[in-house]
Amino acid sequence: FHGATVTFRVWAPKAKRVRLQVVRKVDSANPLWFEMQPEDEGYFTCEVNGAVTGDRYGYSLDDGPARPDPCS
Repeated sequence: FHGATVTFRVWAPKAKRVRLQVVRKVDSANPLWFEMQPEDEGYFTCEVNGAVTGDRYGYSLDDGPARPDPCS
């Protein structure tokens, strides 16, 4: 992974588990998954090393399908 360290944060107050899916521009056939850590007031966060412009990402709530960032 070459690129910046990016912090992802999403508000999902009803979720018990949130995972981040990153689909790399250079390898879209092999998405990467990252477990997000719960924070106060329903937020979840994680840091991803090597994120680059053009990578796509989504959030999986409670093992559901990855969905786009609601802020996008």
